[in-house]
Amino acid sequence: MRSAERLLQVLKCFGGTKPSLSVAEISRELDLAQSTVRRLLDTLEKHGFVKQGDADRHYRLHYEPIRLAAATLGGSSLVAAAGPILDEIRDSFDEAVQLAVRDGADVVTLDKRASSHQIEASHRIGHRYPSYRGSASGRVLLAWLAEDALAPLLPRGGEWPAYTARSVTDGEGLRRVLAQTRKQGHAINDRETTDGLWAVAAPVRALDGGIVAAICVPCPTSRLSKQRRAEITAAVKQAARRLSDAVPFAA
Repeated sequence: MRSAERLLQVLKCFGGTKPSLSVAEISRELDLAQSTVRRLLDTLEKHGFVKQGDADRHYRLHYEPIRLAAATLGGSSLVAAAGPILDEIRDSFDEAVQLAVRDGADVVTLDKRASSHQIEASHRIGHRYPSYRGSASGRVLLAWLAEDALAPLLPRGGEWPAYTARSVTDGEGLRRVLAQTRKQGHAINDRETTDGLWAVAAPVRALDGGIVAAICVPCPTSRLSKQRRAEITAAVKQAARRLSDAVPFAA
């Protein structure tokens, strides 16, 4: 019980005037040893409640509190704000649509809408997978990172196994794809993670321009024409811009 109470005390240190805190600041506020605070933060980070910044090494609240608060925060949360937008895309194309965020080197599915088709290729809510392995959402969530933030997220040695014959399997190839993603403002996965699957994703931006999420539509290639791909791409990019305007938080 004492450990649980301390975890809650650490979470309560974060607020509107203190969105980002160092270990030393939390230690002073709670009158706890820095080693104790660091262990508590490690536990909270492991479960998605806090995130340590790449640049300043300070901690801030992460996505698990948003998920838990969505039921009561209504339109002020990312998930709640995205809901009607995801509904519109699903209804327009009858294809699955997903909202994803990055957690370290992984992509996590925060929310989704299913299509009416028997065959679809969407992830369950909470599904986690490597951001560098070719998914459209992963590419969007990596594309605007500085090199010093990107490099630690890639496997040591710079290579990884292929999912399909079209997979990008090394850091150099991924960086070329990320450059193209930045140039066109969206990412494409064309049969690179699953044979017969095409997906497009676009970035959701915070007020400071940072990427906080990705909206993605995955589709079997059997249901796609060139025109339909273009229409879905345009709709996903517009949806991401709308959600960017609707979420007033910083990355």
